[in-house]
Amino acid sequence: MPHGKKVKELTDGELERIRDAIGRVAVEGDLRREIQLSIKRLIDLGCYRRHAPPPWPAGARPAHAHQRPHPQGSAQGRPSP
Repeated sequence: MPHGKKVKELTDGELERIRDAIGRVAVEGDLRREIQLSIKRLIDLGCYRRHAPPPWPAGARPAHAHQRPHPQGSAQGRPSP
């Protein structure tokens, strides 16, 4: 079957072969449905994989990487009262 052929020029046999080829391939709607069913199955099993939470509690991370919390005591190294 030539690639430059227009749809209206296709024979019934060529159209049937195209329909058969498309029928064997999963198309967008089928793939979306399959993915959603897989996610639902994993959630029902309790093993849904999602992004892990950060290793620090909320609000405990410094604003910038170079900022570190001060050790116990004052900034000059003297113990706090």
